[in-house]
Amino acid sequence: VISVGNITAGGTGKTPMVRFICDVLTQKGLHPTVLSRGYRAEDNKKNIIISKDGAMLVEPFISGDEAWLLAKVLQKSNVIIGRERSKSAEIAINELGADCLIMDDGFQHRALARDIDIVLIDASNPFGYDYVLPRGLLREPLSGLQRADIIVLTKVD
Repeated sequence: VISVGNITAGGTGKTPMVRFICDVLTQKGLHPTVLSRGYRAEDNKKNIIISKDGAMLVEPFISGDEAWLLAKVLQKSNVIIGRERSKSAEIAINELGADCLIMDDGFQHRALARDIDIVLIDASNPFGYDYVLPRGLLREPLSGLQRADIIVLTKVD
């Protein structure tokens, strides 16, 4: 399990990083599945398979646009949405034959064990005004970065 996340609210490039990781893994002969919460999905309380081996199984309004677009470009990977990531992981392994899982926006989701935690940090505002939401943009205190295995700076000019 590889988790890709961030410590600030807002876009830091998680989706492109997930796509990159999936592409690398499929080139190495692996069969990854992306586990997404399904932001803005019609019902992210259910675990729904969005794509299977490049075939789109639902419409964007059901999955949320971000998960749907990711599924559309990942022709050799699968995408599952659902708030309960451990259930999504079971589906990925048991029904889709996944041999590796990529958890999109998973850094704060600790219910599912992971092998690697990748945290993306926006170089233009790396520490979210130094305050946790709602005063700043931090999702958690900066001490949470100690859990990261890899830190990647994004939006570096």
